Amino acid sequence: MPGLALILLAAFQQFDGVLLAANNLQAQESFQEAEQQYLSALKLAVKFGSDSHVTALTLNNLAALRHRMGRYDDAAADYQTALAIWRSTGNRKDLASALGNFAELRLAQARLAEGLPLVEEALAIQKTDGLPFGRTKLVYGNMLRSSGRLKEASALLREAVSDSPAVDIGFRAASLGSLAQTELAIGNHAEARKAANEAAEIWAAAKGKGSTQFGFALFLRSRALRAEGDLNAAESDVRETRSIFQATLGKNHPRLIPVLADLGELLGARNRYPEAVAMLTEALVISAKTLGEKHPDHAGILLAIANQHRAAGQFPLALAQAGKAVAGAQTAHGTDSPNLAGFLNTYGTILFESGDRQGAEHFFRRALAIREKHFGPMHVNNAETLQNLAIVCGEGGRYAEARKLVERSLAIRQHYYGATHPSLIAPLQVYANLLERTGDSKRSDQILAQASAIAGAIPENRHTVDVKTLRSFR
Repeated sequence: MPGLALILLAAFQQFDGVLLAANNLQAQESFQEAEQQYLSALKLAVKFGSDSHVTALTLNNLAALRHRMGRYDDAAADYQTALAIWRSTGNRKDLASALGNFAELRLAQARLAEGLPLVEEALAIQKTDGLPFGRTKLVYGNMLRSSGRLKEASALLREAVSDSPAVDIGFRAASLGSLAQTELAIGNHAEARKAANEAAEIWAAAKGKGSTQFGFALFLRSRALRAEGDLNAAESDVRETRSIFQATLGKNHPRLIPVLADLGELLGARNRYPEAVAMLTEALVISAKTLGEKHPDHAGILLAIANQHRAAGQFPLALAQAGKAVAGAQTAHGTDSPNLAGFLNTYGTILFESGDRQGAEHFFRRALAIREKHFGPMHVNNAETLQNLAIVCGEGGRYAEARKLVERSLAIRQHYYGATHPSLIAPLQVYANLLERTGDSKRSDQILAQASAIAGAIPENRHTVDVKTLRSFR
């Protein structure tokens, strides 16, 4: 018996060493090496039983890695097995943690109908058993934001910030980061900047201004500054983030990808298209090297490059890159995924601007059908596609249909943002155009006045409406 105990102890120590090595490799973002170590750990774990705690623990960590690698189906299978083990053994603490992780994966897949019950079950377990909520509230807040329940998300994330213990600065800063993104989605740009500033201050004091954590907080702040129209300050922040990440992580690290992408889009916003494409191409090269061309993020960069070519009026290049992006997104997400809808909408926009109205309508309708199927008719992400469809129908002389579509777009935006939000300006412009074309000039001028009033309330009139230029869609 003592001999058996020693054998088991030695086996566990071997397993523990391999699992620790895998965790360290994942923390260093050496994904391929980490996966091999997790698979080795799994072979050792099953010796204690295929339904043992150590097997479930290894699968949970492997799933988290595969999520980061963009291998969503493999990650889902690993989580499902781990959850089944912990349900059967009654390990509610680890079950709740894994449920939160699995919900985060479903969020990345835009499979919110499956993710929400997972995170809600995790919260229920933690509340009943008196367990700390940890990241679960954070995941739930992010999921509510993606579901279009922005006010609920904001309230929950503020609660997460307030609940975060003073010693857990990482969780507090992460909650502030998610809050910044939520306030940005709502249109509360000053609140978004405030939350990102607080996160930056936390990391500056705890880790220093050369830390990756501080750099990421600056990255979030840059997005708020950009939304406010302060492109100089936004570019300064994102360039500082780039310098920090290159110094701490290396010049080919995957965390540079969204930073370079944002910098490229900022340059494009200032009509510096060749620089923008060069920056995005740098991100694309890093993506191919570190994540692989089948990773979901790779398709997103291709789409961003297509957008820069579109803005520069280079439609053949734009269409070529957008086509690659849509094909990549279909491979990564599937042909019915809400994540694909944004690609289809952008591809439709490029087709429309290049003169292919029929092709544009096809992709807009496909994008709308996917979103309505998964999110319902009143989801906030439907508003832009409805507006685009209204423009296409208006250009084709189908004014009655176009008016119904833009009225739906306005109703959605008013529901989520209120009657004076800047996001209403563009659909109001489209609506006014349709009224003008159908002979209702008086009502058209009233709508334009409404758009002008909203624009006039924005600091520095960054969205001021020029009535003289609003008589056409193009």
